[in-house]
Amino acid sequence: MQNNQLKSKTNPTAINVLNDFHATMTHLPIVLRDRICEECNWSVPTYYRKCRAGVRGEKAYSKAEEQMIIKVYIETLKGAFDHAEKYKNIQSSN
Repeated sequence: MQNNQLKSKTNPTAINVLNDFHATMTHLPIVLRDRICEECNWSVPTYYRKCRAGVRGEKAYSKAEEQMIIKVYIETLKGAFDHAEKYKNIQSSN
């Protein structure tokens, strides 16, 4: 969401809101993956291998990693919501 952080310094009324939200939502899985890889010290292939392993019912990560995954997921979503907050004043003025 680094690009979106740069955009947040500009005037929200000058930004195409639909495009900005679309870009943010498209980028979220990448941000989530990169943060989980960083926090759990995983490579990207390891991340995807661990994603697939749970489909068959077994867990491919520890309880500590699971807690970190949940923490990172919540922080990532909060970041997206914080990004959207800048548009509230536009919504209330209409």
